[in-house]
Amino acid sequence: MKQFLDACLKANLQISKYLDNICESDLEFSPELGYDNNQSYKLDLKCEEIFIEHLSSLGQIFSEESGLIGENSPYKIILDPLDGSSNFVSKIPFYGTSAALFKDEKAQSTFICNLANYEILAFDGHKSLKSNLLNPCYSPFLPHPFSQVGVVEKITLCPSLINYLAQNKLKFRSLGATALSIAYASYFSFVLVLGKTRIFDTAGALMLCKDLHIENNENFLLISKDKQTFDIILEFFK
Repeated sequence: MKQFLDACLKANLQISKYLDNICESDLEFSPELGYDNNQSYKLDLKCEEIFIEHLSSLGQIFSEESGLIGENSPYKIILDPLDGSSNFVSKIPFYGTSAALFKDEKAQSTFICNLANYEILAFDGHKSLKSNLLNPCYSPFLPHPFSQVGVVEKITLCPSLINYLAQNKLKFRSLGATALSIAYASYFSFVLVLGKTRIFDTAGALMLCKDLHIENNENFLLISKDKQTFDIILEFFK
């Protein structure tokens, strides 16, 4: 696990420097459609290249931008090279990276970095950890006990939910970087992602949510550390 976490750290340091000095042309969309017909920014592909350089020796990569990369291996790395890239392009300070390591489809480790504030959230195979990209000293990643606000991603898929949450006095924000939002679930009152989630958003982030209440199906993903809040929101979908 240490080799994977160290490689992710080096990749994120390089990506952070690249984004700090990015040229305007990389803020444009790539002319070619990527994996699953998604349109990527040029900067997404540059970040992917950096990850490939650092992670390809550790297993086959499955990237949101290009799909499968490398030879088949019992070790697979699920990668979102830049989560919230539209936020970055729009100068909204909530974006980062997500890399998750699996062996024979079993979760091994994850490394998620909020590049806007340099915070690292990681799972080493045993416990959840946090650190800082510029001062990588790991400590336990613990829930925030004073959460007052939740996160809802893709709220436009269910506008009627807005009134329901307001009636139940549940405040929320939409942050626009799904993997990061899920990874931070223990900090927030709740996280709700509407619609079918993608493996690139959930593979690593859910490793950090093992002790939380979770409902994950084809229509939504709901996470909360508070059972009462969890049940109130779940009732809306029944």
